[in-house]
Amino acid sequence: MIKRIWLRAGVILLVLFAVSSVASSWVVEKEDDLRPRAKGGEQDINPGQPEFVRDQEQYRTNLRRYIGQIKSHWGRAEVSDATTWVVYSDTWLVKRVVDFKANEVRVTLPRVEKNGRIDFIKTNAAVKAELVELLLTDMQSAYEEDPISTTIPRDIKGDRKYLASLGDDLVLSELFAAERPSSRDVERLAAKLMLSALITYQQNLAALSSGPSNLSLPPVIDSEKHNIRVNSVMPSVSVPVTLNKKLTYTVPLPKDRLRKKAKELKSTVTHYAAQHNVPPDVLFAIIHTESHFNPLARSPVPAYGLMQIVPSTAGRDASRVLFDKSKRFSASYLYNPKNNIELGAAYLNLIYYQYLGGIGKPKSRLYCAIAAYNTGAANVAKAFIRKPQMNKAIPQINKMSDDEVLERLLEGLSAKETREYLKKVLSRRALYKNV
Repeated sequence: MIKRIWLRAGVILLVLFAVSSVASSWVVEKEDDLRPRAKGGEQDINPGQPEFVRDQEQYRTNLRRYIGQIKSHWGRAEVSDATTWVVYSDTWLVKRVVDFKANEVRVTLPRVEKNGRIDFIKTNAAVKAELVELLLTDMQSAYEEDPISTTIPRDIKGDRKYLASLGDDLVLSELFAAERPSSRDVERLAAKLMLSALITYQQNLAALSSGPSNLSLPPVIDSEKHNIRVNSVMPSVSVPVTLNKKLTYTVPLPKDRLRKKAKELKSTVTHYAAQHNVPPDVLFAIIHTESHFNPLARSPVPAYGLMQIVPSTAGRDASRVLFDKSKRFSASYLYNPKNNIELGAAYLNLIYYQYLGGIGKPKSRLYCAIAAYNTGAANVAKAFIRKPQMNKAIPQINKMSDDEVLERLLEGLSAKETREYLKKVLSRRALYKNV
């Protein structure tokens, strides 16, 4: 009883306070990083499914090749994932990371030097130029210039039309009041963002300088990272050149970016939530948890877009709801926010009303549906009867109260990822009650 009371209190606290954590980009260190799990339909993914296996193997082959290229220039490979968008310059000298989860941009580039010292005036200007280019990037350009996207076959009927539908909507459109901001607006925003930037550099010598400097920093030890604020660097300030030739600028994005993006998508979410009879706040909470509103979200399953749709599984399942037949969608189709949300809402409808339709209590069914969106209904069934058979698990679920069902899910789901996923979606619903 005490344990159950504690659990209920914990869930209430999670609903009141959104779960937040500092994100880190996906850095590939080992082969296992390329072996993610995929969302399934009523049953778990069968490794023998030809289409899914083909998609995953092709994606992994292309990704492995791209990672090899990155490592030849950077040592460690940082690549786009569900919550980050990573872009390398054509010369491989500059890396830009938009971290949607941490709500920041990180720009790493060679520092500009003058007389054996770092010239922060010119380096700051170079970073600002990178920010301007980033802010001006539209969805279609981002897709066409992405090395992985260019390796995805374009043999799906209508792919070119889908690609064109991405249009010139900016990837970070929520940062601007106007749909088509002027170049002056973009320059102004980049300058404003730079005021809060934090510079990280690697000091490889015993001290910053043996001589006087306008930059007040204490002596440092070998190989220790140090940060300084951009607005603390006066025009006359420079620091000595060390062995490491790159600087990373961390640029915080506006704190209200997430809410602005939610408002931008509100009409789309409410429309498809009503069409498929699912709660709009649940759709928002799933988008938040799956991608942190990253329109270019891509996991190595591979799954694409705001609600992380897997073309060969969830995409095909949802297409039967929408079109009464199985259809395969391209990545370009799934990167379109409207298409992605429509499919995500249809898939959630399918889970809730068909796969789990026998669960009598609406709240219990919703708990199971949220978990199934992440892991598949078969794995949800195993939390109750240890067998991947939902039709046999439903009678057991119907004997339990809503709180007991939630407790069983949070304790019995085999994957920690899904247990945490359920907590996060439930807690984040409260953020979107009044978007």
